[in-house]
Amino acid sequence: MSEPPFPSNWTVTSTEAGLELTRSVPSSAHVRVHDGLGRTYWQRDWNSARLTVPMEDHHGLLLVEVLGADGRTARRVLR
Repeated sequence: MSEPPFPSNWTVTSTEAGLELTRSVPSSAHVRVHDGLGRTYWQRDWNSARLTVPMEDHHGLLLVEVLGADGRTARRVLR
């Protein structure tokens, strides 16, 4: 089973401040960053065009999961 792709107008980049999520069309969504094994590092509702996820204390594999208002989930694996 393949992971659902992020929509083409969304990006995830790593910055000094943490992970930066951006999208060209803001809409209601919920963001969760976790390790895939049950430990959630960060989560919050996302209603703007840009969101910074602070990740200063984590190293290793992360999954960024965005649940949209339409019920669809998009995931991106980061190392």
